[in-house]
Amino acid sequence: MDALDLSAGRKARAAAPARQQPAASEHVGQLAASERRARWTTRTLNWLLVPLSLVLGVLGWQWLVVARNIPPFILPPPTRVATRFASVFADGNYVVRSAYWNNGSLAAAGALTARGLIPPAL
Repeated sequence: MDALDLSAGRKARAAAPARQQPAASEHVGQLAASERRARWTTRTLNWLLVPLSLVLGVLGWQWLVVARNIPPFILPPPTRVATRFASVFADGNYVVRSAYWNNGSLAAAGALTARGLIPPAL
């Protein structure tokens, strides 16, 4: 037998008995059940981990500010940020302030782009 003769191997594989395949509907049912279970687990973990991460992040922020005695002008505690945010929303200044800052930043970006100091956006 020649080393390059591949036909003998093909003939041997063709003569071998065929393997038993599971029924198509049985295989699809198992796949669908495991896929549904994996999707449910992923979705549940996402719904639990995102809020938990946010809560732990805010608690860590508060702990850091209190434990290290960081001045509020460097890193304000989240309670102070939340009360300031609520008061700005309550008195209606948020819309005015955001419009002022947005327009000012757009005007500055336009002026810098016109002078060629920053490249225009694509």
